[in-house]
Amino acid sequence: MKIINEKKYFEQFFTDTPLEQNEIIESALRTALDTRKFEIELYWKRATYFWAFIAAMFVAYFTVYNSDKINEIKGITILISALGYFFSLGWYFVNRGSKYWQENWEAHVDLLGQNIQGNLFTTIKKSNENFLDLSDAYPFSVSRVNQFLSIIMSLTWFGLFIFSILFSFNKLVYFESNFYWFFFSLITILLILTIVFFNFSKSFILRRNKKKKILEFYIK
Repeated sequence: MKIINEKKYFEQFFTDTPLEQNEIIESALRTALDTRKFEIELYWKRATYFWAFIAAMFVAYFTVYNSDKINEIKGITILISALGYFFSLGWYFVNRGSKYWQENWEAHVDLLGQNIQGNLFTTIKKSNENFLDLSDAYPFSVSRVNQFLSIIMSLTWFGLFIFSILFSFNKLVYFESNFYWFFFSLITILLILTIVFFNFSKSFILRRNKKKKILEFYIK
C-alpha cells in the first residue's frame, strides 16, 4: 500500500504530450463523476431496501405480540427482534460504507476537476441559513441523518430483543437465578454475533490491506 500526495496523484496521468494528458484527465473525471452518481443512486436504493425490511419486521413483531395466540408463540418475538436488530445494524454499516465510497469518488472529482473546471467542485455557497427559520433551507447532512436513524433503529430492536426474552419467559417483574444466566447468555451471544458481523462487514481495504496493492492519496 502506498500513500501519495496531490502532486504524486497527477503523476499517474503524465504522458509525452500535454494534449494526450488532458484527454486522460478528462476521461478520468467523467469516470469519477459517473461512479459518484452511481454510488449516490445505490445509497438511496439500499436505504429503501432496508426501510422496507425493517418496517415489515415491525409489522410482524406487533402482529405476533397482539395475536390471540401470543401465549403459544411468545418465542417468535425473540427471533423477529433479533432479525430486526441485525437488519438495522446492517443498515448502519451500509450507510457508513456507502458514505465512504461516495467521499472517495468525490475526492477524485475534486482533484481532477481542478485541472478541467477550476474550483467548481470545491466551491460552495456560504451558509447564512438560520436553523430557527423553519421555512428556509439548512445544510444538513442527509447521510448523517440516515446513520443516526439506523443507530436509533438498532437500539430500538436491541431493547425489543431484551423485552422479548423477559416477556417470553414471564420474567418482566422478577429474575430467577437460572433465568439470570440464560438471559445474559443470550445477550452475550447477540453481542458476539454483532462483533462477528462488524468484522465480516469490513471492506477488503481494511481486511486485506496487506495482500492488496492499493493506492491511497490525501489532500492538503
